[in-house]
Amino acid sequence: MVSGFGFLNNKLDMEPTIWYTMSMDLTGYFKTTVRKLVERTRGTNAWLSIGYQTYELIEKLAPSTPDDCISGFIAYSVSNDKRMKIKTSRFLGKKLKLNTGFISEKDLQHFTDQINENLFPKLTIELVTGSAIMDCYRDDIGGQSCMTGYDCEKVGMYSSNTSIYCLLTMYSGNSNARAMVIKLDNGSFLMDRVYSDSSYLEDQMFFHAQKQGWYYRTYTGAGDYQISLNGGQITDYSDMTVSNVKYEDGQVPYADTLTQYENCGDTLNILHEQANGCCDGILGDTDGYIIGGDYSTCEDCEERIPDDDMNYVDQRMICGDCYTKHCFYCNYCETSHYDDDGHHVESMSATVCLTCLSQHFYCCDDCGDYHTEGEVNFTDEGCVCCHCYDGNYFTCEQCETVTENAERKEGSDGELYCETCIEDHLDNDNDGAAIEHQERVARADIAGQAVMDFVHGWEHND
Repeated sequence: MVSGFGFLNNKLDMEPTIWYTMSMDLTGYFKTTVRKLVERTRGTNAWLSIGYQTYELIEKLAPSTPDDCISGFIAYSVSNDKRMKIKTSRFLGKKLKLNTGFISEKDLQHFTDQINENLFPKLTIELVTGSAIMDCYRDDIGGQSCMTGYDCEKVGMYSSNTSIYCLLTMYSGNSNARAMVIKLDNGSFLMDRVYSDSSYLEDQMFFHAQKQGWYYRTYTGAGDYQISLNGGQITDYSDMTVSNVKYEDGQVPYADTLTQYENCGDTLNILHEQANGCCDGILGDTDGYIIGGDYSTCEDCEERIPDDDMNYVDQRMICGDCYTKHCFYCNYCETSHYDDDGHHVESMSATVCLTCLSQHFYCCDDCGDYHTEGEVNFTDEGCVCCHCYDGNYFTCEQCETVTENAERKEGSDGELYCETCIEDHLDNDNDGAAIEHQERVARADIAGQAVMDFVHGWEHND
């Protein structure tokens, strides 16, 4: 027996006729089984009237157990060589057309129960408590959630309160299901949200809760906290309370149905949101701590840290120590970033994010450091910073291009020219000298002619 749950059976096994672990062709099985079931309930003549048509349907549908071995379902062929699965009862009624008035609903359900009992593995039901609850969460029984696998220690509160919490599990083939069973203050039991990878097992969990006379959460999805009893939804939630629940920080699980708590120091009183009791907070955190107070969990080191020492970086909340070790503040965009999203600019002795680096800085082709636009000189192929420019570059007087000193030429005018422009400069010097020479010759010719005219005039006067 399980502590605190004395009237419940700890384990129930139902042996199957057939055990399977992979998809199995059921064409022959259905031909034989359906014929026997019809003849047993309606007689041989009844089978003769539908037998040929039923055989054709079975051949066409090619039924088999599903590839995922989910109990209570039959796989069958559809168009384009695709296969689907459907509940056994619907396969018999809709696909084999046995519910067209020929077979009663009662007999059809009886057929379904017999086929499911023969085809599918045994259904094992277990109630576990204590550390076994944590083991089930570690093994992902019922499927993965925010507290399974490596996060199973967050359900430590369930394991510590053995007189209040018990885990109901079901197994069938490769499928399984789980739900917490909670002993309420009034002595009643509540089956919390069902987790399963099988709709068949979900149905079995609800059936088991109704059979035991438990309250149970109506829906398996998140966010709907409605509770039912004996198939009907309850309206009075005042009894949905659990008192004196022991807890430790880091071991408080996310709550699905009884979501509110009253903090009594070393214990919690837990209740439904419609129970109208005292509420200090919500059991809605997934890090194992109760929501409330001035502490949060660092998403890097996972430590509980005072809120005033927390920082938001890339939509993550991290503590001051992790921020100092792994983050920086960009003064350009005024935003915090992780170190791998930044670059240290030597000229500024500061780190800027890669986005701002690409938008506001230029990389010097010589030293490789980044500088603002006002600190660089642009070349034909890139840019150089002012420091590298002063020692290695000059600006051509004619084309105004930043050029390496190796191409530096001084013109006759004392200015600096690149190799291309110096030739033009020399050509211009030569052209100027030739013009000046021609002008001197022209002036000399004019002066000589004037002398000749004077001499001739003087001789004529004599």
